[in-house]
Parts: sequence; structure tokens; C-alpha cells
Amino acid sequence: MFAARPLLCASLLAALTACGGGDVDVLPDPPPAPRPQGLWNGSTGAGSDLRLLVTDEHVVWGIYQPVGSTQVGFVHAPRLTLQDQRMIVPIRDFAPGNTVGNGELSAVVANRATLRGQTYDTGRIVPFQADYDASFETQASDAALAGNWAGTDRDGNPVTLTVTSTGAFAGSTTPRGGTAACTFRGNARHRDGRGYYVVSVSFDNTNACLLPGQIVTGIGLRWQTGADAFLGTALLTGGGDQGVASILTRQPTPPAPAPAS
Repeated sequence: MFAARPLLCASLLAALTACGGGDVDVLPDPPPAPRPQGLWNGSTGAGSDLRLLVTDEHVVWGIYQPVGSTQVGFVHAPRLTLQDQRMIVPIRDFAPGNTVGNGELSAVVANRATLRGQTYDTGRIVPFQADYDASFETQASDAALAGNWAGTDRDGNPVTLTVTSTGAFAGSTTPRGGTAACTFRGNARHRDGRGYYVVSVSFDNTNACLLPGQIVTGIGLRWQTGADAFLGTALLTGGGDQGVASILTRQPTPPAPAPAS
């Protein structure tokens, strides 16, 4: 009965190289699956500040502005592909100055830490890097948008905006060299549980507007740099063939009038 033990031990020698034990290779844990969802702030090798949003649905929006320029651009993609630790995104680039091109964004994802990659667009390769912004995980406040804002759009045209505490707004933009203002109205509402806004804008049906009578939808991002608050928007027409973008700065609240004596 007990004589079978040495035989059993001997039968394991080939596998374990020693009776009763041996060296076993332990494979390292696989790296975590890439999770690019979030807000990412950084810059490009072409000299632009970049704010990139990847939604929970893997829709990509990126607002950028060349340093020292008044013009604003953005990229958009309705989907992305994950491959090993990399995300690959077929982007449409709505560049400053109202030119539009197709390209690809590719980046290595370090979850909730960094994106490091590059974009390919009409033969150009532009590197970029961005760091994770944890404000993505805190629901944005509609009331935080209340006030007066001023800035510029894709063409560098001046834009003014007044937002209520509920996110409703009205504004205007005047083309450079133009005399008539394009007026518009819309709404910005927080995305539940996330640190960005869903934005809809309706342009008045006048010749002063680039998209007269049309509705554009997209996203809004609010951020703070020192004492200054900024609001960036990226918006598309229903077919996705035309887009508008702006970066605005909150304006000081005018002092209340002194009571009559």
C-alpha cells in the first residue's frame, strides 16, 4: 500500500525535476486593459495647447489652440479601437481657419495617468502628450457657467456669450471685417456624473452666420488657470461635415450700481 509513494514521486520527476517539488515558471500578470476614457490636458509638438475628452462611449473630442493664436481647432471621432496598450482613433480635424481634414490619432494609454502619441494628418506627423485630469470623475456644475464670457472662434472672430445659472445662453460672433453680428442661442447641460457639458447651439437665420438657421451639437469643457476661468466648445452639424469651436474667458462681473441716495 505505501510502496506506491516512491513510484508516484518518481513519476513527477520529469515534470518537477526533484521529488516533492521543483522550479515552476510564474507568468507575470498581464498589463491592465487600456482605459482611455477621461479628460486629458497637454500640448502638441506643433505648439498647440490641447484638451482631449474621451467619453464613456469612446467618442473622442479634442479642442486645441496654437500658442499665441486667436484661432481655435478641434478633432472629433465617433469611435476608437483599442490594441494592446494603445488607442487608435480615425479623426476628423476641424483646423483653425475653417479647413477640414481626415487623419489618425494613435496613443499609448497609461490608465488615469498619461497619453503619449501622435497624429497623422495629410502627410504630417505631430506628436502630443497629455496628463489625466481627475475632474472627469466629478459632475460638472451648470451654475459654474453662469456669467459673461468672451473669446474667439475657429477663424479668430470675436465671440461673446451670456450664460444663466441653468445653462441657457445667448451670444454673438462678428466676422473680422464684417459689420453685422451672427447671433445664436442654446443650452449647456452637465453630463451626469462626468466633468463636461453637452452643448446645443441654434444659429439665427441671417446671412451674417456661417451656418444660418442650423443647429450644432457637441461638448463644452470648463477649466481654471490661476484666477481665470475658461470655456471651450466643439460642435458639429447633424451630418458631421461642418463644425464650430471657441475658447472663451469669463469676464469680470460688473459692480452693482450704488443705491440712490
